[in-house]
Amino acid sequence: MQGSCGLGRLRPYYRFDRVDVAEGDPLLPPKDLSKHTLGLRFDPVFWLGLKGEYALSRFHGGEDVSSGQSAVSSRRLRGPSPRTTA
Repeated sequence: MQGSCGLGRLRPYYRFDRVDVAEGDPLLPPKDLSKHTLGLRFDPVFWLGLKGEYALSRFHGGEDVSSGQSAVSSRRLRGPSPRTTA
């Protein structure tokens, strides 16, 4: 589940993920978890985005793990396609 709200150049968001691993699953680790993520995206110009987020992962019957990450993204500016002449 995720929710966000655009406030001009800022976009705060919240996301909740839940993983319920079936007993005996050969591909996933045998730990159920729930994860809360809180983030903020900032678009200083139309072709550039900056994002930071904090996440809290809670493992069923185990420890809590906090983490953070940041990212930079850009959009490709479309212009005339280069053509060669022979």
